[in-house]
Amino acid sequence: MTGIAVPVMRGPSATRVLWAALALLVVLHLGALAGIGWAAMPAVTAGEPREVTFAPWILGGAGVVAAVWLMRRAPHRLVWILAVAAFEGVFLGGLATYFEGLFPGVVMQVAFAILSPAAAALAMMAIPRIRNGGRAVRMVAIAGASYLLFALHNVALSGMPFLPEGTSWGQAAPKVASLPLGVVITIPVVLLTSYALTVTLEQVLCPAAREPAPRRAWQSALGIMLTIIGCSAIVPRVRTTRSLTFDNG
Repeated sequence: MTGIAVPVMRGPSATRVLWAALALLVVLHLGALAGIGWAAMPAVTAGEPREVTFAPWILGGAGVVAAVWLMRRAPHRLVWILAVAAFEGVFLGGLATYFEGLFPGVVMQVAFAILSPAAAALAMMAIPRIRNGGRAVRMVAIAGASYLLFALHNVALSGMPFLPEGTSWGQAAPKVASLPLGVVITIPVVLLTSYALTVTLEQVLCPAAREPAPRRAWQSALGIMLTIIGCSAIVPRVRTTRSLTFDNG
């Protein structure tokens, strides 16, 4: 079986949506860097990793809601779409940094597990053979590329001696079956995020989206970005998971 064959857009319409999504992903990453710096600033000043602030992800989340509300009032204004992506980045960066400060070695891995499928999905769906194949083909391609990007993130961290020891592969976290807790959690997170993005991309690239104008491309791309923030709901649950690990250990 090749999976459910969901038809998708071909040609410039699909390409336009994918390029718009890539641009929003860049904006999201820049916002995430700002959120990381903002959340970590008190910890750096105090020299205590746990002295992180929750302000970025609270205000970033409020910013997303406000920008979405404004976008609905003026749906064809590109500035509001870019604002949603930027505030989403601040939210995700602040959220990940806040919980990483409380639970070292876990949340950074979860953040990689959420962002890696986003980049992998855009790259894989840019390949016509994969984009026009069955759902199983798209799912396997995106998940496989996601795990590769996740590994590359950690390999890159391994080569950065200025980072705290145990940052790569979440080695500072408790172990589950001899594996760091962060890595164990990310195995299903990558799969779930890959599936969510596969379904979202099928919806925004399907023939029902027959408005090939740039405005439609940006709105469709925003739907992909909002899927990422939906997947980030796993991050606060790490606290419960780790607490259970300590209680049982």
